[in-house]
Amino acid sequence: MLLQVSLMKWRVVTTITDVILFSRITLMSEDGIDRDQLFKELMDESFALRVKAEYLSQYVETKISELVKTKRELDSIKNDDEVGRLRAGIETANQQRNELQAKLDSLMRDHEHLEEVHVQMTGQRDRLRERMAKVDAAPEYRLAKRLKQLLGPIFKGDAIQ
Repeated sequence: MLLQVSLMKWRVVTTITDVILFSRITLMSEDGIDRDQLFKELMDESFALRVKAEYLSQYVETKISELVKTKRELDSIKNDDEVGRLRAGIETANQQRNELQAKLDSLMRDHEHLEEVHVQMTGQRDRLRERMAKVDAAPEYRLAKRLKQLLGPIFKGDAIQ
C-alpha cells in the first residue's frame, strides 16, 4: 500500500514536471530564449528525474528485502519444533478439558439423582417418625409397655427353667 502511494506520488511529480517543462519549451521557443539554456535546464531536470527514479528504486528494494526477511521469519516460526510441541500441548489440554467436562456432566447427573433419592428418603423417614409418634401416643401401646415391665420378669424365669 505504501509502495503504491509512493509510486502514485512519483507519477504525479513526473507528470507535473513534464507539463512545466513543456510549457517552458513552448514559452521559450516563442520568446526566443537561447536553446543552450533550454538544454541545460532539460538536462538538469532529467538528472533530477533520474535521481528520483534511483531513490524510488532503492526504496522499493528496501521494502522488498524487508518483506522477504519477514516471510523467512514466519516460515521459520511455522517450521519450529517448539511451535509443534506447543500445538500438541494445546491439543492435549483440550482433550483433557473435554474428558473432565464429560466427567463433570456425569457427576452432575449423579448428584441430581442423589438429591431426588435424598428427598424421597427424608420424606419416608418423616412419615415413619409420625407413625411412631402416633403409636407411642396410643393408650394401647402404653398399656402393653407397662404390662411388659410388670410381667417381663415372670416370663423370663419360666423360659430359663
